[in-house]
Amino acid sequence: MKDIENNPEMFADVFKRVEEILLDKKEHMTLEVMVNISLAAHAILEFVFNIKNFYYNIVNFKPLEAKKLEAQIQCETSKAQLKEAQDKLHTAESTVAELQKTLREKQNELIKVEEECAKLEWKSNLAGRLVSGLADEYKRWKGNVEELNDLMRKIVSVNLISAGFVS
Repeated sequence: MKDIENNPEMFADVFKRVEEILLDKKEHMTLEVMVNISLAAHAILEFVFNIKNFYYNIVNFKPLEAKKLEAQIQCETSKAQLKEAQDKLHTAESTVAELQKTLREKQNELIKVEEECAKLEWKSNLAGRLVSGLADEYKRWKGNVEELNDLMRKIVSVNLISAGFVS
């Protein structure tokens, strides 16, 4: 039996000839006819049918077993690749989640900075208007200081004249 399993091509001619004989004598070569003739003939014919079926199963299913084994190996390889891809995907998803968290934090920080910038621009605008308003005051105060300096010089002479008049 092992010879048939390992090298079914070696027995191809034998089984082809057995099949021809069984087909030629198909009305005489049935189990029902043989049981009436002899139990030994019936058992031998049943053995021949079983060996023939075994041979055809070996011939027809041995290549399928090899393909099945190959498909199982490919399936295991694919499962390993899938697992590796899933691990990479999980790592990438974790990285994306961390990056999204960082993005939200930075966006919140940007909003705060923009609000601070708007406040500073508003203060700068106020300061500019104040400086502009004070520039006019500066001119007026400078004029007042000059007038007061003139009055101070004149006061001395007016005081001297008054002192001379009183004396």
